[in-house]
Amino acid sequence: MDHKQLTSSKGLYTEFLAELQAHSYGIRSYTLPQRSSTSGLQYHCTICLLNSSTITVTLSAASGYSVEQHEEVVSFESLTALLSELSPDFNSAMHRSLSARLLSLGDNKLTEDEKDDDDDNEDNDNNRSFTQVSNEKPSLNGVKIHARKRDAKAQAKYEPEEFRTSIFQVISDIPKNDFGKISSALDTAGNTLDYRRYGDTFFETLVTGGIIAPGGIIKDDESLGKLPFSLFVLAQAATIDDQVAGAKIWANLITKLTRRYKYLERIFAETSVHVLENIHRYSDDDNRMLAIGLGVLVSEGFMPMDCFRILQKDHLTKDGIALGFMTDVLRVYLRDNNAAQLSKALKSAKIRQLVDFFPIAKRDNDCFVRHFEAQDLPEIIELHSAHQAVAMRDALVAELARIVRETQSSIDDMTSNGNGGGDGQDQEEDEDVDQVFEAANVKLAKAVQKCMRRNSWGEHDVVVLVWDALMASVDWPLRPEHIDARAALQIQRFSMVLEAFTQSPKSEIALLKHVQMYCYTEPKLLKVFGRMVLELYNADVLSDSAILFWAAKGVRFEGKTEFLKQTEALVNKLQALEADEGDDDSDEEEEEE
Repeated sequence: MDHKQLTSSKGLYTEFLAELQAHSYGIRSYTLPQRSSTSGLQYHCTICLLNSSTITVTLSAASGYSVEQHEEVVSFESLTALLSELSPDFNSAMHRSLSARLLSLGDNKLTEDEKDDDDDNEDNDNNRSFTQVSNEKPSLNGVKIHARKRDAKAQAKYEPEEFRTSIFQVISDIPKNDFGKISSALDTAGNTLDYRRYGDTFFETLVTGGIIAPGGIIKDDESLGKLPFSLFVLAQAATIDDQVAGAKIWANLITKLTRRYKYLERIFAETSVHVLENIHRYSDDDNRMLAIGLGVLVSEGFMPMDCFRILQKDHLTKDGIALGFMTDVLRVYLRDNNAAQLSKALKSAKIRQLVDFFPIAKRDNDCFVRHFEAQDLPEIIELHSAHQAVAMRDALVAELARIVRETQSSIDDMTSNGNGGGDGQDQEEDEDVDQVFEAANVKLAKAVQKCMRRNSWGEHDVVVLVWDALMASVDWPLRPEHIDARAALQIQRFSMVLEAFTQSPKSEIALLKHVQMYCYTEPKLLKVFGRMVLELYNADVLSDSAILFWAAKGVRFEGKTEFLKQTEALVNKLQALEADEGDDDSDEEEEEE
C-alpha cells in the first residue's frame, strides 16, 4: 500500500486532490505531522483513499500505554471542513471536536449527555490523562475464515442413532435378499457417511441389527426394526446348517466392506470385544447366532481369536455362559479347519488352555472331557491332552534345569571356599565335586522316572527333555572358541542321567536326532555338533551302531551336509572298527571249521 508522510497540514487538501487526480485507482494513505500538547499527549491524523468518492480519516491521541482513537469513512466534501481546522496549534479540545464531527458524519450521533460532558470537561482536557476506551482486538472485516475439516468433525455432535438411520436410508430401495446391491450400496455410502468415526456403531448394527446401549441393551430402530442384513437376522434359522449359511452371507458382506475400507477391520475387531463382554445380557438365541457369526469370521481368517480372551472373566464363566459360547465357536471353526489349525489359532491369540472358560469349580480334566464328549467334539479332547502333555514336559524341563543350576551353584561355593593348600587338598576337592555331580545325576534320574510313571512316557520321550534341561542351564561363554569346551564339560558331568535313559536303540536315535535339531536351531552351537556326538560316544551314551545308522539313514534334512561333515571322521573310524570286527569273526568261524 502506497503511503506518504505530509510535512505540513497547510495546503493539505490541495495536495491531496493533486494526488487523487494523478492516481485514480489504488489505495493511498497520508499521515499528518505528529502534534504534541502541553500535557504530553501525541496527536495523529491519517487519511486513506478507499475509492474515487470516499476516504477514511483516523484521528488518535496517545499518552503512554493509553490510546483514544476515532475512525470514520467520509466524503471529499466533508473532509474539506475538517482539514481547514487542522492548524499547527492542534490541541485536545480540537481533537475531541473533530472526533465528534467524524462520528456525526458517519450517522453515529453523540447523545446530548455526551455533548454536555464534553463541554464541561473541555477546560480541563490539558491536565487529565486519557484512558483506554476500547479493548477490542483487531479483526479482518469481510474475510471468511474456514475451519479445517478435522476440527469441524471433532466439534460435530456424535449421533449414532442418526448414523443407523442413514444406513437404513442407503438400502431403502434395495430388496432385502439382493446382497450384491446391498454390498455395492454400502461401498458407495462410505464416501458420504463417516465410517471411521461411527465404526463401532456400524459393527454393532451389523451384528445385532441395532445399537448396544449402556448396560448391554440392544436398541432397535422404533419404526424400521433390525437391519435386514445384520447377523441376528440372517442367522435366524431352525438348524445349525442354515444358521451357518446365513452367517457366511453376513461374513461375506463384512469381508467385501473391509476390503474397500481397510481401517474398518481393526475397528470391527476392537468393537467385537465390547459386544462379547455383554453376552450375559443377551438371549440364548442371540448368543448362539453371535457365536456362529464370529466363528465364521475367525474360520475364514478375517479376525484372530484375541477377542475371546474377554470371555475368561469371572462374571462370564461362573454360570457357564462363556463355556457354551466358546463351544459353539469351536464347533463352527472345526467345520472348515482341523485341530492343528485350531491349536495354532489359539496359540497366536495367547489362549493357553480352554479349561479357563469353564467355571472355577469345574476346571479339571474330568469335567473337560465329559463336556466335550457330550458335545461330540473329540478333537477338542485330543487337543487338550496334547496341550497338557506339552505343559507337563515344560514343567519337567524347568524342574531338571533348576536341579542342575543348584548343583552348579553348590560347586561354585565349594570352589570359592577352597584355600588351595596343596595337591592333597585339591584331590579331596575333586572327589567332593565328583560326589556332588553323582548325587545330582541320581536326583535327576529319580525326577524323570517319576514323570515317566505318571504320564506313561517312554525313554525316547524323556531323554530329549533331559537334554533340553542340561543345555538350558548352561551359561554359554561369549567367545565362540570356548563354547565347544563348555558343551563337552556339561555332557561329561551329566552323562550318567543321559546313559540311564538311552538303553534302547530307539532312545539313542531319538536323542541323536534331537541334538541335531537343537544345534541347527541354536546358531552358536552349529559348529559344536561333531564335538557333542563325540563326547556322547565316549561317555557310552550313544553306541557305534546308533551313530552309523543315523549317518546312513537317520540324519534329518536340517543341516545335513554340515553335520555329516563334522562327524565324518568319527563315522569313518566306527566303520573301520566294524569292518575289523567282521574280519575277526570270519577268521574265528574258519578256525572252528
